[in-house]
Amino acid sequence: MRPGKFPTQKGLLIIEAVICAVLITTGLVAISRGLSSQLQAQKRLAEEERMLLLVRSVLTEQERLLWSGALTVTMRATAFEDPDAAYEWEIQAFPLEETLADEVPLCRVDALVSREDGTGRKARLSTLWPTSRIPPEWF
Repeated sequence: MRPGKFPTQKGLLIIEAVICAVLITTGLVAISRGLSSQLQAQKRLAEEERMLLLVRSVLTEQERLLWSGALTVTMRATAFEDPDAAYEWEIQAFPLEETLADEVPLCRVDALVSREDGTGRKARLSTLWPTSRIPPEWF
């Protein structure tokens, strides 16, 4: 060894290895939390989309029965059958006050789908129907 020259160092010091491990762990934790929140958001969106499909199908089926004259069972609310047994639907009608003399009186019909577990998630769809065609139980 010559004087004034330090020996060259090969490899990592223990402190450097610990710092690298901490940085990598912190990065992995941040990535996993972000992935978890993204998965929860995707699950929530899928459930909302399912509820919109269900509310659309309820309103379409009731409208089909109404216009075909087959609306004999005037259920206002009930639960779905499997595989959608966790959801329930409800229909309400609200008369519109603003109708002209020469127009047919209309009502706003709201179909509402919600979860039975009380999570508070709901989907609502509205349409207009002639008042004369709406069952009285819906008011």
